[in-house]
Amino acid sequence: LVTEGMDFNDDWECLKKFQSLVIDMEIVSARFAKLIDSFESTPEATDNETAQWWLTDAGELVEESKNVQNKMQSDKSLRIRVGGDDPKEKAAKGSGTQSIDLLGVKCPFNYVKTKIKLETMASGSVLEVLLDAGEPSENVPRSIQNDGHKVVSLTEENGHFKLTVEKA
Repeated sequence: LVTEGMDFNDDWECLKKFQSLVIDMEIVSARFAKLIDSFESTPEATDNETAQWWLTDAGELVEESKNVQNKMQSDKSLRIRVGGDDPKEKAAKGSGTQSIDLLGVKCPFNYVKTKIKLETMASGSVLEVLLDAGEPSENVPRSIQNDGHKVVSLTEENGHFKLTVEKA
């Protein structure tokens, strides 16, 4: 999560951010989403089979994460995508509004992540971005607008902001 500019307070928050910023963005295989989802619904393994499944999947996630990290270092890149449907094709098929949770992500990483997400979307697609109050909610909309995208709205919700953007 270092390359994502993360700042988190506890392990659970770290797992959820890993899911939204690494798994959901397909930096590692999307199949690992079920690992974190199952941990949320059942935080303790009460039987040997569940414990073994978690251990095996967690080990595979660690190995894939190491491989991704090594590839990023050898390519001198902060971004790779490992699979799944092409996000541009998903957007073209009308998958509706997409969203990204950037709460806790520091400037300028929140802008960079928003820009990268928009690059994967088709023109006219809508992206909802959750941002912290302060610099993120002030700077990201301005920067995105300077890139030529349309800021549809910026609304305060529960102490943070939701930015709605239409891709140019």
